[in-house]
Amino acid sequence: ERIAFFAAFAIFSVSIVAASISFFLSGTERVPAFGGSYSEGMVGYPRFLNPVYSSTSDVDRDIVSLLFSGLIYYDFNEGFVPNLIEGISEEDGMTVLRLRDDLRWSDGERMTAKDVVFTIRVLQDPEYRSPLRPDWVGIGVEEISDLEVGFRLEQPSVAFINKLSLKIIPKHIWEEVPPQNFALSRYNLDPVGSGPYRIKSSTEEREGIVTSIVLEPNPHYHGKAPYIEEISILFFGNEEDVLAAARRGEID
Repeated sequence: ERIAFFAAFAIFSVSIVAASISFFLSGTERVPAFGGSYSEGMVGYPRFLNPVYSSTSDVDRDIVSLLFSGLIYYDFNEGFVPNLIEGISEEDGMTVLRLRDDLRWSDGERMTAKDVVFTIRVLQDPEYRSPLRPDWVGIGVEEISDLEVGFRLEQPSVAFINKLSLKIIPKHIWEEVPPQNFALSRYNLDPVGSGPYRIKSSTEEREGIVTSIVLEPNPHYHGKAPYIEEISILFFGNEEDVLAAARRGEID
């Protein structure tokens, strides 16, 4: 009788625990939490945290994707999704994009159609030597209003929508920098952007090589605030050094 009692009691206890866990899991939902930190190692060193030049480097391109925003972005489930814009229309053979009215750069300055026009004209100007220039040859761009930009294509192109993922640079930062000094500006490593993050700090060696960058959420970001409070990116000269850092627990 004693054995039967304890066996029944054990079964009863396990059943209560299992029922409680089942009730908890069915009545709650796992959701992300704000805060925490994440560290990543990359092979290579940042040079151009600037959408005008970043397309030729994996390191630059990955970081630029966190610091800058495009007019649209591609989502694997939803396709092309408006980002800096709230709508696209066709007027007299012109594609018109209307920007959101709540856009701010990471320094607090307002973003307008002037920034979009400035960015595209920089890309189109051969003096700036942007690798993206071929994508924008033959496309006219003009400021229609403070928040509207018009595009005219020499020839219709179904690929034009892809080009609108272009990340925009701030005119008030770059307009005084001449083309020959564009690639030398300090803003290439200390950028003002409109993405979910901004640079909090960076570490350089004597030779001017950036060895680490710390990112923090951009308080002026127009989208949903990012969950991760701090992202640390460490740069290495080769894959062996990255793996060694991972084994030492220096990167996630």
